[in-house]
Amino acid sequence: MRALLISGRASRPGRLEAFALGVLLLMGAVLFGRELSSPSAEFDEAVYLASARALADGAQLGGEVFSSQPPLFFAFLEGAYALADGSAVAIRIGMLVLTLAGGVAAWALVRPMAGAVGGLIGAALFIMAPAVAERAAVVSADVPSVALGVGALAAAAAVARRPAWGAAAGGLLAAALLVKLLAAPFVPAVLVGLWAARAGRAAWGWAVGGAVAVTAAVLIPHAGAIDDIWTGAAGTREAARGVVASGPGGVDWFQMLGFLGLGGAAAVALAAGIGAPREWWRERASILALLAGGILFCLVHRPLFSHHYVAISAPLALLVASAWPRLRAAPVVVGVALLLLAPLAIQSRAAPPRDYAAQQGAAIILEEETSPRLPVVSDLPLIPELAGRTTPPGVIDASYVRMGSDPDAPEAVLAASEGAGAVVAGRAFLANPSLLVEIERRFPRVETAGDIRIYLPAEPAGRPSGPMS
Repeated sequence: MRALLISGRASRPGRLEAFALGVLLLMGAVLFGRELSSPSAEFDEAVYLASARALADGAQLGGEVFSSQPPLFFAFLEGAYALADGSAVAIRIGMLVLTLAGGVAAWALVRPMAGAVGGLIGAALFIMAPAVAERAAVVSADVPSVALGVGALAAAAAVARRPAWGAAAGGLLAAALLVKLLAAPFVPAVLVGLWAARAGRAAWGWAVGGAVAVTAAVLIPHAGAIDDIWTGAAGTREAARGVVASGPGGVDWFQMLGFLGLGGAAAVALAAGIGAPREWWRERASILALLAGGILFCLVHRPLFSHHYVAISAPLALLVASAWPRLRAAPVVVGVALLLLAPLAIQSRAAPPRDYAAQQGAAIILEEETSPRLPVVSDLPLIPELAGRTTPPGVIDASYVRMGSDPDAPEAVLAASEGAGAVVAGRAFLANPSLLVEIERRFPRVETAGDIRIYLPAEPAGRPSGPMS
């Protein structure tokens, strides 16, 4: 055990190290796997689950289903939905597995730099980092894209041993970008990583080939909808700068504590590198490039939501772990960082939504007042799901961002309401008075559940006799 604790480098993982990594991953699975049967407080989770259902039923991405992310993320959702037979719990488990895989990638990246313990610390800090812990078991694109990016960095470093690892580096980098454009800072980081590993022509060729192969495999099937997909994944987000989402806000103090712990430890790690050999800095060049790229990305992109700051928290976690052998009072520095990250990790998956009782009440009203055969238009996609109703594919994503930045979105909502059994307004619709006027003209009966309004036709829809599905 002592050898494991003081080791700087280790050639191959031993049984004790493999066991320790397995225990760490198991602890992460237990910590983040709580309440998987409950919906997350994250609005987008319900959007993605409803989108997966629509895609599995034959709807087309871009043309019918709004593509708020690049196509690989939705391909994963569609595949997971089919494999899980529509089980939201199973899809959340898949997301948790991807998070833990990111921890393994962090271990693989840091271990050659900082030894066995450094690698384990890298895995622990990564899965506990702000914006990772909160979405470790939430259906969201952020953590999968970052996990793939860290895997690309680990593969880039491995080309020093075998040039063919370049294919994995390029392929994983392309996959990260095709899951979410948040992975953009990994592009310079992987390039720097290949340089730091002294990649030769063969390795660079493998990297380009891997990136091209993955990109082609993902984009060619969606060639006819590339413009719509790009508009949804990037254009709409940029147009949303002036959109102010109403609703609960405030400072997430647990996240602030987590960043304080990681940021302070990273400052100590950088100080520890003063006077280190040039090769020490070269080994960590990819992590430093990722951190610089993440900071620049956030300054330019001006993240809409706090979970986008994973572009900074992930490289901070990797940097701290990579400096383990040189840190003075290393156990204290890392221990304080973990202690400040703990409240956020323990809170982790905030479930269910704050107005969950009201959403359940709205779902009961839909069950009683609408036919299962008729779709329901809603700006809270969880409600139709709870009621066993479908949502027209084109308006599944009725978020503040889309409704406030896409001038055609209100018209799409009204068009989708033709033939619908009801319209539910509890979020973005409420911020558009002119839209509500048109909705009420079409659906004059109004029921309420908390602050949620359920707009119903003048006459109840015909329903089949017998128990509701």
